[in-house]
Amino acid sequence: MKLLFQSLLLCALLLLSDVAQATYHLGAGDPQLLAAQSHAQTRLNGRPPLRTLHPTIPPTAFPTLPKPALPATVMVLLTVPPVETPAPGTLPPVSNQSGFITTVGAVETETDSQCRSRPLDLVFIIDSSRSVRPAEFEKVKIFLADMVDTLDVGSEGTRVAVVNYASTVKIEFLLKDHFNKPDLKKAIARIDPLAAGTMTGMAIKTAMNEAFTEQSGARPRSRKISKVAIIVTDGRPQDQVEEVSAAARASGIEIYAVGVDRADMQSLKLMASIPLEDHVFYVETYGVIEKLTSKFRETLCGRTKKGLQDLSQH
Repeated sequence: MKLLFQSLLLCALLLLSDVAQATYHLGAGDPQLLAAQSHAQTRLNGRPPLRTLHPTIPPTAFPTLPKPALPATVMVLLTVPPVETPAPGTLPPVSNQSGFITTVGAVETETDSQCRSRPLDLVFIIDSSRSVRPAEFEKVKIFLADMVDTLDVGSEGTRVAVVNYASTVKIEFLLKDHFNKPDLKKAIARIDPLAAGTMTGMAIKTAMNEAFTEQSGARPRSRKISKVAIIVTDGRPQDQVEEVSAAARASGIEIYAVGVDRADMQSLKLMASIPLEDHVFYVETYGVIEKLTSKFRETLCGRTKKGLQDLSQH
């Protein structure tokens, strides 16, 4: 029994020795081992392994494609601002000096009695120099005619005169000449531009010394009738306006200055009464000057307690 066990142990040792020698002979790089591995891989995958077919191609030659991203949902909100339509009887804003905005509000219908409560001696001083084109001068005349329509014109109501100027000054008609609207509007329609030059200071002096006199139709100071001058110009004065404007204001004339297009803002301020934000206006073109009519109407008809000082809202 002992002999049998020793025989079996010896056979096992011999067998292990043979296996070790076979494994050693089939080490790494042995052709038989590579063939066996290739055959096994083919059976498992159905195709030869890449490294046996293309041993020189690096794995990076076959980059992994990224997973497709889910499409993003984009929402675009379009906001269309509402179109602001002016309410019936309203007008767009008109700018005046120093950044103030004079809002031309609702055009309200005034009764004759409201306008009769504030008679005026009103003189328009209009620039008709070469810079004012014929079509633009027609716009000024339309503005004057519209202003006449807003007033209660008459010998005991508002009296109107027009001083036209360029390099010279011409009084087109006096305060005593026309006491009804049709005659005034016909006289305005006949006004022609004068030509070159912008002698604004001379025009103010002429209005003060000749148009606002009792001989020309202005009422006596004892009547306490307001004297108002409205200057319309689109240029820079070629003479001095500060001293003569101060003298006119000191004599009791309230001056409004309306600048158009290329008008010099500093000169407008020197001419106008104070507060400046109520007496200095600017419009970009003669095409919109008519929009000032409603604002002057509010003041010249005396519908506010503050009278002439309450012209603009800013």
